[in-house]
Amino acid sequence: MPAEPTMSIARTLPHKDVLYVSDILDSRVDIYPLNTQDPSPIGSIVQRVYIPTGLAVDAAHDLLVANNETPIPENGGKGLPTHVNVYPPGSDRSSGSYWQGVDHPTDVAVGADGTVYVANFGDGSVSEYAPGSMTPSQRFQPPSGSAVALALDAQNNLYVACATSNAVFEFAPGSTQGTNLGLVLGGEPHGMAFDASGDLIVAVSTAPNSGSVVDVFAPGSKTPSKKITGTFQPFMIALDKSQRHLYVADFGSGNHDGGVFEYTYPAGRLVTKYSKGGASGAYGVGISPPSVP
Repeated sequence: MPAEPTMSIARTLPHKDVLYVSDILDSRVDIYPLNTQDPSPIGSIVQRVYIPTGLAVDAAHDLLVANNETPIPENGGKGLPTHVNVYPPGSDRSSGSYWQGVDHPTDVAVGADGTVYVANFGDGSVSEYAPGSMTPSQRFQPPSGSAVALALDAQNNLYVACATSNAVFEFAPGSTQGTNLGLVLGGEPHGMAFDASGDLIVAVSTAPNSGSVVDVFAPGSKTPSKKITGTFQPFMIALDKSQRHLYVADFGSGNHDGGVFEYTYPAGRLVTKYSKGGASGAYGVGISPPSVP
């Protein structure tokens, strides 16, 4: 693993009852308080954050940040590989990185048993890491399309949303053979989450055209039982621990006109839109403490 650069002493940041938002325009992860109307950030992480995409918060409250790119090396030098960084609770300094088996990642997910999964948009694959290991135990391709987003259900089945094929595949624990769920999607699937009832929530983007939605699929259903509207280009999503609030990162048009939409769940009523700081270029969202299906 590449050595950590010499940095200043880590700052202590809030890490309980907070919303993390990755800003891919300004390469930062901003931190917001929950249950506040369009708040300003109360902290930020910028160390070793480069074009951050998907976020995950594990059971220990560690924050995992997928970095889709790395800085262009100066004077023709060799840069760091794309990677997923781990930030301990309350720290803005990375404690380690997943870089073996990582290729321009767009999402990261952590299973109930501590297994880590990374969606590699670079080659379309998914990398799997056993608990405590930063070397992949296996790497596999979805049946079609490129892996862009991940989710895990209560049984630790892995779900992979794929670009180009606009499909969602289910992988049993440890399996590299995925099954197409056959979901009827009106656009490209991005972020996903499961609620306690086993419903699969999928952000579906039709940008630059109108009509993007967040679809809710009951277990076994191929058509959505509910559509939550209002976003233009939704990427990643997250439920809070109570599962009464759904957060949707909307990138907008890419001109700092995006935001994070907070909806009541499952009703889908808009509560507020986070628009200050990194939320205006939002791609990923994560909540601490995390929701568990």
